[in-house]
Amino acid sequence: LLMNSSCNGADLPSVAGLCGDNPCKVQVAADIKGSNCQQYCEQQELTCQSAGLIDGMSCDNMSSVTCQYILSESHRMSCECGGFTTIAGNHSSPERTSKAEVCMQAILDYEACTNDLGAYEGAKERIALYVPKKQCLLVDKNKAKRLNLIPCQSQ
Repeated sequence: LLMNSSCNGADLPSVAGLCGDNPCKVQVAADIKGSNCQQYCEQQELTCQSAGLIDGMSCDNMSSVTCQYILSESHRMSCECGGFTTIAGNHSSPERTSKAEVCMQAILDYEACTNDLGAYEGAKERIALYVPKKQCLLVDKNKAKRLNLIPCQSQ
């Protein structure tokens, strides 16, 4: 029995089941075979966040694949869609919508980045390991004051 799942203002069709409590992470029905999660999500004006091959009937035993992975006859697949879709009657200007899309992508990129780096408590410190340290330069005191430069912190 197939259902739809409501995800960020869009209806995900051909859903065989949910993966946990996330309505955006679904087990897709057999009619997606020959296609992939990226296409499935984009058809709903969303973006693909993750994809997985399901071993068995539940998402508990799943191996990650790319969103472009083509589903074959021999597997069941989980697709997690994200982003947002426009709602009928939304009167946002194209400029505002474009800015919102840029912001949403920045948020999604941040989430992907922190997940890739093993984000959890202490994530800021872990991520800081990958950011080059800024060096302090000696600048004439008068020039620093005129340019409103921030003084280096003593260590």
